[in-house]
Amino acid sequence: MSSPRTIALFGYGAIGKPIAEALTQAGATVVIFSRNPTKLSAVPPNAKLASVDYADETKLAALLKENSVDVVVSTLTTAAALTDVQVAVARAAKEAGVKLFLPSEFGSPTAGHTGNNFLSTKNAISERIQELVPTARITTGLFTEFFPTVVSDPTKPGEFVIAGKGDARFSLTSTSDIAGYVAHILTALPLSELENTILLLEGQSMSFNEAAALYNKKPTYISLDSVEEPMVKALLSILDAGWTRTGFDITNPDAPAEVVEARSGRSNALWPGHAWKQLKDVVPSLDQASPQWTYQ
Repeated sequence: MSSPRTIALFGYGAIGKPIAEALTQAGATVVIFSRNPTKLSAVPPNAKLASVDYADETKLAALLKENSVDVVVSTLTTAAALTDVQVAVARAAKEAGVKLFLPSEFGSPTAGHTGNNFLSTKNAISERIQELVPTARITTGLFTEFFPTVVSDPTKPGEFVIAGKGDARFSLTSTSDIAGYVAHILTALPLSELENTILLLEGQSMSFNEAAALYNKKPTYISLDSVEEPMVKALLSILDAGWTRTGFDITNPDAPAEVVEARSGRSNALWPGHAWKQLKDVVPSLDQASPQWTYQ
């Protein structure tokens, strides 16, 4: 590669921050787009900042073109991701000649989902973006750092709480591994190899019952119906159904376990030699503070 690629990053939260850091460390030119860039904290010293008005697609396209952006990475929060914001960015990216767009996936597999739920909405948005700009969709399962949150309940402090049966396996991938992976593929691989791909990552797979044994905890089981917060209930429901395993395919929900196993994490191979973090590497104790809840 003759010169560093320029990556435009939209969204600067739980996954956006480590991606920005990893990209700068990998030698990419990083431009962080934000409505209020002066309010961003812990910005890598080599990253550029750009103020953006999502309603002004003409100006946005001009900024992308002015910075010679090769790739757009969206890590916009769910609230923004479930609107037309990403599609507006994609229209501007097309106008600016951007070569690749990573939509705000970074969670459970969404491809093939239809209907009225957050997974189908994210899938529809990614498909709309792909009509404008080639995409690479990153599927990670649950962020490992947030594991303590999904086994806790405010009404049962200190207990290992399992909503549902706890037998379904799900994927866990740490935010540092996700960030490093994104940085690697966007700086080391030809972008043409990433066009219109769905990349399935997995640091580790586990069930809640296995996790309870790992931490030597006696689980407390609750019904999913007893979870009152709608977004939390939605995530716990798909965890209990096995939909957060990156190899799960909603178009073939009864696939044999060995097929799901083979698919899960198959795209790890694009980062050869990397040692993926395990749950206890990231969360050695459930007594440690958990990051603020986020929802992907």
